[in-house]
Amino acid sequence: MSKKQASFRPEEAAAPIIEFTDADEDPHIAGLISEAIISTARGEGRSFGRVVVILTGEEQLKELNSSYLDYDEPTDVLAFDLSDGGDALVEGDIYISLPRATLQAAERGETFFSEVVRLAVHGFLHLCGWDHDDDEELKSMVARGEIYVQTAVKGG
Repeated sequence: MSKKQASFRPEEAAAPIIEFTDADEDPHIAGLISEAIISTARGEGRSFGRVVVILTGEEQLKELNSSYLDYDEPTDVLAFDLSDGGDALVEGDIYISLPRATLQAAERGETFFSEVVRLAVHGFLHLCGWDHDDDEELKSMVARGEIYVQTAVKGG
């Protein structure tokens, strides 16, 4: 798998790192994701250290899903919490499948940008401790995430 070393890092001291692998760099989407994660962290009353969002292809997410979660199928977003157990900082990696985002955006009648931001926020909420072991938890998590998504994509 080829990896492009393109990254986007806003001027703020604590900001997510956005990496593009198997995808062309897009400063607009990188900026939207960065702002959405910063807004979500504030809204959740959390601060973060190193958070990396990797925008990639479907195959990488399928491999990660199989290796770490024993699901041999593709998925749209995966979040790996890399925080120190006693550390109050949110840290981790969020992988987003851009082909899945494109498909899901079309299915929802949403823009590609909205869907990528939605997946980034969902992944970040996982890093903040949100989970969805049942339909009710998923419904709550999705509703919470939509607050941040709508704020982030207003101008995007």
